Amino acid sequence: MRPYKLIIRLGNVGGRVSVISYNNIALTQSSTTTSKLFTLAIILSPIFRQYIPIIPIPGVTLGDMALGISCVFLLLTPKLDFPVQKVKPLVLFWFFGTTVSFFSFLIQQELTFEIFSRLIRYSFYVFLVLVSSKYFQLKYALKIFKFLCIIISLYIIVQVIIYNIFGIILPFKILPIPLYKDISLNYISLIASRYYLRPQGIFVEPGYAAKFLLPGLALSLFGWMKKEKADIKTTMLIFSALILTTSSQGIFIGALIVGLYIISLVKSNKSYSDVLKNFIIILIFVLSIVFFLNLDTVQTALNKVTGEIRSGSSVALRIYRGFAVFLQLPILFQIIGVGHGNLGNFVIENSIVTEYDPAIITPASADYANSFSTALLYYGIIGFLLLVYVYWHFFKNTKGAFRLILICQIVLSFVAGGLFGVTMVFYFSLIYSGYNLRIQENQKNS
Repeated sequence: MRPYKLIIRLGNVGGRVSVISYNNIALTQSSTTTSKLFTLAIILSPIFRQYIPIIPIPGVTLGDMALGISCVFLLLTPKLDFPVQKVKPLVLFWFFGTTVSFFSFLIQQELTFEIFSRLIRYSFYVFLVLVSSKYFQLKYALKIFKFLCIIISLYIIVQVIIYNIFGIILPFKILPIPLYKDISLNYISLIASRYYLRPQGIFVEPGYAAKFLLPGLALSLFGWMKKEKADIKTTMLIFSALILTTSSQGIFIGALIVGLYIISLVKSNKSYSDVLKNFIIILIFVLSIVFFLNLDTVQTALNKVTGEIRSGSSVALRIYRGFAVFLQLPILFQIIGVGHGNLGNFVIENSIVTEYDPAIITPASADYANSFSTALLYYGIIGFLLLVYVYWHFFKNTKGAFRLILICQIVLSFVAGGLFGVTMVFYFSLIYSGYNLRIQENQKNS
């Protein structure tokens, strides 16, 4: 089977889009069922991660199992390789983190099976990202991803309509197997009756739905890489769904994506004849922001962020607590970290308390922090700087929708803990698929 040519439209965010053609040289496997199966598993991983496999394995979700099985077929491929320059910063971050973790464990004389299993699972996710950097099929992925974003967004809107008319909450569980998180329709109905409905589509939490839809919002602004103009209908559909979820991170990151896109459109129009057009665009954008900020749903999300900075609140745990814990670490562990997966255990054993802790510290709450502070706590200052380097490398080598997806990932790293989970595979695979280095490497070999 001969290599085929793939046309990808890339350009500065919102700027004039250039057309770049390159040969996909991911061996002949780039067009085979195995690479498509692996790509499909990545796109579905945010959905499958919510379920327990039919044959339960402690700590393993259906998403993990699907990724593992699909990757096995690629491992059987002769001459399996990775673009070294492309993934080097991520490998360096992982290698340093693993090495310094074992050094920290040696000093603490602490290494439990649970901690070791967390490190193995994270290493597995990093390996999946390395495989995806070469074998993720972007064209096929976008076809599936666009369909899912449209269907899920429509379902979120329908959930709101049905609840407000009939008082019925449509189900979010779509597979006939147990959920990884114990949550039921009765619980959601109780919360909705006491407060308000937070539609989640086919996810157990609205925040999960937001994380899945945000890359779709970015890609829709660039016409899903098929045309220069934005796919306005899909953009409006996805953004409407994000607002309806009342997910703070979904609403604000979604608004940030659209805002950056509009600003870059204005900057890219250098003709004097476009001055009036740019002024109208800015005026419409400002008026839209004012209207947007006065929506009840957005006001609710704003209150969640500005009004819940108190002990034990979700905002306090996600944004502030991790850095507060770091400031209380002994200097040695500020330098080398407490080790991967050892945060909760270290906090409890050393009786570390912050003003953002809940009234009763549980192993889960003691272990929670956002991705940036988690890297700082796990691997120390050097590990944190290496993570910054990884993101800088992403930023330097991405444009257009892929840079917007990166911005989503960076902001989420400040408010959530997805960097060390399967969400990383989903986001990093999309980001790497638009990498300039991939284009450069393919052009050299074409």
